[in-house]
Amino acid sequence: MEKLISRLILIILAIHLVQCESTSNATAYSDTTSTATTTAKPTVNNYNAAETNTAASGTSNDTTANTTSGSNATPSGPLNTVASVISNASASVISNITSLGGNCYKNPHKDGSCPYEDITFWLYTRKCQNGVQIKMANFDQVLEHVDKDKPWKIVFHGFNSSKHGPGKQLKAAYLSRDSYNMLVLDYAKPMKGIVALCYIQDAIVNLNLVAKCAANFLYKMTKAGVLPDPSKLHMIGHSLGAHIAAGTSVRLSKLMNTTVDRITGLDPAGVLISTLLTKALKRLDSKDAKFVDAHHTNNGLLAAGTWQNVGTIDIWYNYDLPTLQQNQPGCPNALLSPIKSRTCSHSRAIDYFAESINSLPTYDDKKFVGVDKKGKKQYLVGEDVSRDANGPKGDLFVKTNSKSTFGKGE
Repeated sequence: MEKLISRLILIILAIHLVQCESTSNATAYSDTTSTATTTAKPTVNNYNAAETNTAASGTSNDTTANTTSGSNATPSGPLNTVASVISNASASVISNITSLGGNCYKNPHKDGSCPYEDITFWLYTRKCQNGVQIKMANFDQVLEHVDKDKPWKIVFHGFNSSKHGPGKQLKAAYLSRDSYNMLVLDYAKPMKGIVALCYIQDAIVNLNLVAKCAANFLYKMTKAGVLPDPSKLHMIGHSLGAHIAAGTSVRLSKLMNTTVDRITGLDPAGVLISTLLTKALKRLDSKDAKFVDAHHTNNGLLAAGTWQNVGTIDIWYNYDLPTLQQNQPGCPNALLSPIKSRTCSHSRAIDYFAESINSLPTYDDKKFVGVDKKGKKQYLVGEDVSRDANGPKGDLFVKTNSKSTFGKGE
């Protein structure tokens, strides 16, 4: 039974997970995910992490487990048996990736220490727009490039992407608006490979590796006085990067005993990000920071993003009745060009959020405005979303134009 399911998983991924390059208005990058794992938007499960940090070596024991309750608890009876079989089949698929010619990334350090040669950190500011790589040996030199007392934005990319992916577009938007410290991660190697084979390894195994190592590195940056307290950090992740940001946030918050201020998930990935297949995987949810805003642009049975509610607020752009995949205005037709449509719609979350950064609150014609389920209350969404007691909660729905300027305004 497990062998049969493992083969079915590979067949489905081979059909729906294709490697392609995503092009947005401001930049080109590739971050391809597919096949949403849910057909509803249930509340996601909680997460408890037991991690022992070794600050000197950069290694840690990282055990992750999701605890569930209520309607999202592990199903009982026959459903529990199915869940167990699927989980085991998923593990079987991962163990056989290399034999199938997948040549997927594995941590080169047999002792489990962090491969910081493959997980790098880049600082960009107005006075250092070409960027400087941050290494543990140059913390003192990096300090001279930091804009003191200015906000920090930390950007995480997704599968088959790099620091030149969403980081490039978001960096340009923030630095054109004001002075910020932009910390852009690059873990292209651990998140690169043949999609139908390596996405499984990356989504389940390497995601946790990158999150663990990122948290340890940020912890050391904080202790060295380069990075401020986590309560002053805003993490932004696209696709799988949204879940990596979540895993990093939870670990860093625990190490520092202070909760990260905000996580922005840009069309958080849906494929394999489910309780059935990845019980030990840290997924983005509303408890991972003081405030979590999730921006959904491509969800459906064959889509890249998730249908799950994962934030303090979940913003659904141009939402329609559930289909094979949600299509954003201006993107290719989902039926005629499903791959191009998925890629375009998946990247629209970056386009929308970047535009919300550029459009300061005084520019009404470029605002992104969301309405609640009843269609009565309106809220500004994006970079300048209201977070006070009267601010939005739950689901919000936004309509956009088919090309930039995307925001319709009030």
